[in-house]
Amino acid sequence: IGEMSQCSHTCGGGLRTRKVRCVRRISRTGGAESTLILPDGQCPQPKPISNEACGLVDCPAAWKTGNWGQCSTTCGPGEQRREVTCEQRVADGQLKHFYPPIQCRHIEKPPTVQLCDLGVCNSLADSTFPEKDEISSPMSTLTSQHGHSRKLTLNIGGSAKLFVGTSLKVFLLDNYFSVKLFFTANHCKRDFHIIVAIGWKYY
Repeated sequence: IGEMSQCSHTCGGGLRTRKVRCVRRISRTGGAESTLILPDGQCPQPKPISNEACGLVDCPAAWKTGNWGQCSTTCGPGEQRREVTCEQRVADGQLKHFYPPIQCRHIEKPPTVQLCDLGVCNSLADSTFPEKDEISSPMSTLTSQHGHSRKLTLNIGGSAKLFVGTSLKVFLLDNYFSVKLFFTANHCKRDFHIIVAIGWKYY
């Protein structure tokens, strides 16, 4: 009987295993000993267990990211999206999905949208931009390091990472006049002094 291995998972249900074999030790002249492996039926029954459950506690909830999708354009700048869900593996090994993702609120959410650039377009007709309602994720984070101007669409609760020297104009629907805007710098939340145009704006 061998020693039990470490648990395959520390939470969410795991398994520990060990080798259990029926053997006969044979002593030889001079004190040497050899081991003969026999069929299980030749050893006392029942056979000792070779595995046991472990890690029978719930795992903490965590963000689960999917693969990035294709770029939204065939050339020029576009957007890629992926699914980011809040899930938890419980003690019996089953997965729980949370929406709204309240259980993951204390963890920074990975970005669901990123910019992509497939190169210079031959003509303006070659480049297509996503419609406003294509970004359906309730919270999105966008990052851009391009020097040229760019139009981005964010739902309420979304965010964009801006770099030093970036100019920003924000267009809000008139029924979202009370939305508060802010930015963070060095982990401190500060007032957002920007030009805001109220009204319907589609790109």
